Amino acid sequence: MKQNLSILSKCFGVLILCIGIETMALDFTYQTFLIPTAQAKILNQATDKTSSNPQTLLFVANSKEGILYAGNQDLGRCTPLLQDKLESQNEPITLKEGILECKNLALKVENGAILGALTATQNFRLNLKLIDSMVLRQQEITYQYPKNSKQAKNALISTQFHCSNDSKTQKILQSVYQESFDCKNSKEVFLKNSQDSIQNYFKEMLQTNDKEKVAKGIEKYLQTSPFEEYKGESLYYFDNNLLVFLKSNYLYTGGAHGISSKWGVIVSKEKGILPLNTILDSNNGELKSLLWQEYQNYLKSVKAEAFVDFESFRVSDVILLDYDSFVFLYQPYEIMPYAYGIVELRIPLEQMGKFGNFAKTPLESLFVK
Repeated sequence: MKQNLSILSKCFGVLILCIGIETMALDFTYQTFLIPTAQAKILNQATDKTSSNPQTLLFVANSKEGILYAGNQDLGRCTPLLQDKLESQNEPITLKEGILECKNLALKVENGAILGALTATQNFRLNLKLIDSMVLRQQEITYQYPKNSKQAKNALISTQFHCSNDSKTQKILQSVYQESFDCKNSKEVFLKNSQDSIQNYFKEMLQTNDKEKVAKGIEKYLQTSPFEEYKGESLYYFDNNLLVFLKSNYLYTGGAHGISSKWGVIVSKEKGILPLNTILDSNNGELKSLLWQEYQNYLKSVKAEAFVDFESFRVSDVILLDYDSFVFLYQPYEIMPYAYGIVELRIPLEQMGKFGNFAKTPLESLFVK
C-alpha cells in the first residue's frame, strides 16, 4: 500500500493536512464466449432448457487471481465451489483450478479458464470462442481526516470505484457516478468526493453550513466518537446489453455496530442508467405473495421466526439482476434482525415478465428465448 499526502485547500474550512491512502489498482476482465452449437445442445439437455436463440453465450468475470463467476440464463449464476466460502469485502472469491457450481451442472476450470462441463451423466470438453471482452480497473482511495493533539480518533472514508481506458466504457461509468473523470484523475476526483461527503454529513448533523463551525464540530466529535465509512463496489452482472453494479456501504459512528446497506445500479450500454421503479410494478399483489413465500423459505433455511407479518412485508425497491432471476435485497431490520445481515430473495426470470412493462426497454432481452 502506498500513501499520497496532499494538502486540500480549505479542508473543512481551514488549511489542514489531509491524507489520501491509495491501494493497488486491480484489473477485472469481463468476457463473452460463444459456446459451439453441439456443446450448447448438451448443456441445454442437462439444464432441461430449450432455446430458439441460434447462439448460446457464456459470460465470464475474472481477475489475474482466477474466475469470479460465470453465467447465462440456462446455467444461472456459476460460482466457485470451495470448502471455505468466507468472502471479505475486499477479497472476492476467485477460482484458478477447480469447479464452478451452476444451477444443474458444473464447469471445470483449469489455469483460470473454463475447459469443460460436468453433468450427472457426462463429462465433456468445452471449446469456447471469445467474441468480446471488457476491462474495468478497480481502485480504492481512503480519505483520512488526520489526528492532532486534540483528537482521539480519525474520520475515515474508504471508497472503491472503477474506471476504464476504453472511451465507450468510461462514458458508461461516468453516467453511473455522475462525474466527469478518467483513470488518470480518478483518485483526485473521488478523494474530493469523500471530503465533501464528510462535510455534508456534519453539516446536516450540526444544522449549519458555516465552514468554521463544521470544522470545529468535527474536531469536537472526533475527540470521543469514531467516523468510519466504507463504500464498496463490484460488477455483479453483465451481458451483451446490460451491466449491474452492486454497491455497498458501511457507516460506523460508535455503538455496538455500524449500519450496512447494499443496492444495485442497472445500466444499459446504450441507454444509460435504467430507472427500474418506472418499469416494474412493485405494488403488484401477486409479486408480493411470491416474495413472501421466498421469505418463508428463507426462514426455514435459517431456522428463524418471521420478523415481520404479511401486512408489513413489502416488495423491496432495491433490486439486482442475475442470469436467471431478479434479486430483491432487504437491508438489516427490514425483514430480519441485524445479525442476519442483508437478505436476498430471488424470483426466477420466467415469473417476472408479467410484473413490469419490459417491452421496448433494454430489459426486454431478458425475456426473449
